[in-house]
Amino acid sequence: MIKALDHGRDGMINYSEFSKFVKAFRDDDKADGVMEKEQRRLAQRQADASMAQMREEREKAKADKLARGRAPPPGLKPKKSHKKGGPSKEEKLAALSELWDKIGKYINEAANMEKKDGVAFLEAMFEKYDVDGDNELTFQELAEGLASAGIRTSKRTFKLLIKEIDEDESGKISLDEWIGTVKGHGLVETKRSK
Repeated sequence: MIKALDHGRDGMINYSEFSKFVKAFRDDDKADGVMEKEQRRLAQRQADASMAQMREEREKAKADKLARGRAPPPGLKPKKSHKKGGPSKEEKLAALSELWDKIGKYINEAANMEKKDGVAFLEAMFEKYDVDGDNELTFQELAEGLASAGIRTSKRTFKLLIKEIDEDESGKISLDEWIGTVKGHGLVETKRSK
């Protein structure tokens, strides 16, 4: 390396030779830095173009699906297809039946512990779950009440339960709807408290 720096071939590196080396080294370093920056800019432009192309393709695919009627309008989530591994109707009904079994077991065990008949317990249960005291259960009140009783289920199964109980589709559950549906499943005695 010393031979490369010794331009006068006198076996020594003088200030002039050393400064030329340092300047050349810095210039090479700057050139490398400029090249690296250019390469990074080029790579970034290519990545940006690739992302833009992917976005365009995705938007085009959505537009095509929407045109074919397979995609929901913007702002709505697509419904899950049962063909792709979602639960079948039989599986949904089995989950609902299992939920009713849990509710019936809880009602009967709790009613026996409190020494009330089933209908009287249902009335007390309804009053306890009716947090706002309007004599109707919101879906939230029912969900929280059942959860407090240790009865948990999936949102899908809970929606099926609500659909079954809320006969008038008012968005709230009356005491008569609650008792009528539970009795309809044969989960409690038919006599009613006064």
